[in-house]
Formats: sequence, structure tokens, C-alpha cells
Amino acid sequence: TQKPTTTTTSTTSPLTETLDEEPSADPPKIELPTKPHVLFILADDLGWHDTGYHGSEILTPNIDKLANNGVKLENYYVQQLCTPTRTQLLTGRYLIRYGLQKSIIRPTEPRGIPLSEKLLPQALKQCGYDTEMYGKWHVGMFHEDYQPHRRGFDHFLGFLTGGADFWTHRKCYDSAFGMRCGYDFREANATSVTEEVRKDLKGIYTNDIMIDGLRAKLD
Repeated sequence: TQKPTTTTTSTTSPLTETLDEEPSADPPKIELPTKPHVLFILADDLGWHDTGYHGSEILTPNIDKLANNGVKLENYYVQQLCTPTRTQLLTGRYLIRYGLQKSIIRPTEPRGIPLSEKLLPQALKQCGYDTEMYGKWHVGMFHEDYQPHRRGFDHFLGFLTGGADFWTHRKCYDSAFGMRCGYDFREANATSVTEEVRKDLKGIYTNDIMIDGLRAKLD
């Protein structure tokens, strides 16, 4: 039978891990009585008043529809930035444990969520799920072991840094050595030896790539 699918769309500290640390051994499988499909959409840096159903001038009809037909958590608090939000979502722990509470991970920083931590997709794999991720990673990329296809996702399509142009998929940032730019749109499978830089997607709108990829997987 086909496995259910789960999809996730998206400060230095002494606690930050080095490459000398080894990930923990794979835990035993957990048998669940039912395995419903799980689709989690992370709207990055979305403020409480940035949605239409909260009276914003910003039109968010699809988010409004999901909210009006589901459960609204009106007093649910999250972090205000990309890396902190993702760290807490993926680990289920407060991010001060990892020194990631103050800001984001810059493209050249050798940091990430420690490999000793079990992430949400790894826990889902333990329960028999297939796991997919589309979109932004932004919790460590300086070594392949820190990238999504090595942290529990069977397949990843998106970008590893904090953001990129929707059409060119180029990321630019002002470093200590001046402005640096590069192409950041990648695809990788857990069984792949290396990731693939998808330069063939240049000129295609990012959201369309994500939607088409998700539809193909669900079909």
C-alpha cells in the first residue's frame, strides 16, 4: 500500500554543533492505527494583522478560506524571523538551546540545527510517512548533512538560504567582503549522492514551481 505523504512548505552559541558530532542512530519504527495525510504550510514572517480575515488591507483569500473552514488559533505565538520560527517548528523545542534565537543564519555562516536533534520529518519517518518539502529551508546549509534531504525529508525542492528572487532565483547579501550573489534553487532526494542545482527553472515563478511540484506528488 502507498505510504501517506507529509509536506512542509516552509548568533553564535557554544551549543551550536560542529561536524565532529554524529547524528543519533535511527530509532525503531512506530506503528500507528491510522496515518492521515499531513500538509503543513508555513507562511514566513506573517504578522497577525497581515491576513484578510483579521481586517488587513492585504488580500489573502486562500488563507481566509482555510481559516474560515478550519480552526483559528487566535492566541498562538511564534517567532518573528525565519530561522527562529523554523527551528522551533522542526525541533519542538525553544530555540535558545541552539543559539538561534536572535537572528537568521547568513549564507556563509557555518551553523545549523545540531545533527543530534531529531527533527519533525525524522519523527514522521519513524511513524511510516513519506516526507516532502517545498520552499525555504534556512536552518543550516554549510554542509550537506545539515540540508533537508539529510534531515528526514525524502525529497526537497526549493532554496536553502533566506530568500531569492521569484524569477531569477538569485540570492544577494551584503557580507563583510562586499555584496555577494548566487543562484539558489535546488532539488535533492534522500537517496541522492548530491543535490542538483536546478538552473533550468530560471525564469519560472517560484510559487508556480512549488504548486506544480506538490500537485505532481499528490497526483
